[in-house]
Amino acid sequence: DQERQIGAQVYNQLRSQNQILDTSSYYPILRSIGEKISAAAQPHWYTMTFIVVKGAQANAFSVPGGNIYVNEALLKNAENDDELASVLGHETGHLVLGHVMDRLHKAQTANVIGNILSIFIRNADTATIVNMLGNYAFLNFSRAQEYQADHEGVILASAAKYNPWGMI
Repeated sequence: DQERQIGAQVYNQLRSQNQILDTSSYYPILRSIGEKISAAAQPHWYTMTFIVVKGAQANAFSVPGGNIYVNEALLKNAENDDELASVLGHETGHLVLGHVMDRLHKAQTANVIGNILSIFIRNADTATIVNMLGNYAFLNFSRAQEYQADHEGVILASAAKYNPWGMI
């Protein structure tokens, strides 16, 4: 339930910021490849949804609850289905390996620690910096998690009948 709620919050925030594209010529291929990657990642308790978002830099990200967001630049720059399948496999890997929730739990812990430290730190500027550093430290996946997601992405792309060399 918590993961589903977090996923809905992210979706609603992106929707309110007008970042989600409801219509895109990329949806047919994104959903076709996404469904195959999702099937290869079974079993999972959530329905995976692949959503196109605005963006000038090639990027994709996954959130709890099964949403994977892919921006237009990545879709425009992917040279073939194998490359896109590898990206979707990588993002799905973060989900099935529990990386997304792990990051969120660590960010919540950092926030609690920051709040406790703020009791003892009387300088508002210092407290702000401590909170920002704590939250930033847990914002990104670790290098080990990125390697694990790459590995899982190759496995999922291959299981979905895509050439895993697309990851390269």
